[in-house]
Amino acid sequence: MATTLLDQWTAAFGPIAASGKPPPVSADSEPATAFRRRCIIAAINAAISVGQENPGTTQDHANRAALAKAVMNEPLAWVDAFSAAAAAQGIDNTSLDQPIKDAIWGIWSTMAGAL
Repeated sequence: MATTLLDQWTAAFGPIAASGKPPPVSADSEPATAFRRRCIIAAINAAISVGQENPGTTQDHANRAALAKAVMNEPLAWVDAFSAAAAAQGIDNTSLDQPIKDAIWGIWSTMAGAL
């Protein structure tokens, strides 16, 4: 679980070079890469579910559906936002799939502008 802000950054984006040290190699970034992939797949899953919501009974469905359409049309444009939002909740690549899905669902309406 990513507990510090720096741990959350590393979970979402990978390690950053420390002053005076060489940049991290791709193997150092693999946990973040895997995490980002898992987050965007969770977001695509959420988008599919949002598309099946009942517009008459789901609060602010129009905004939620607009985000779903945007995610489905260009998922990789959303990978930074979703992985950062999940990491900010303490989720990282050591988390099981369900907590990642729950984190994405937990911020869906906020990201859709339905505050």
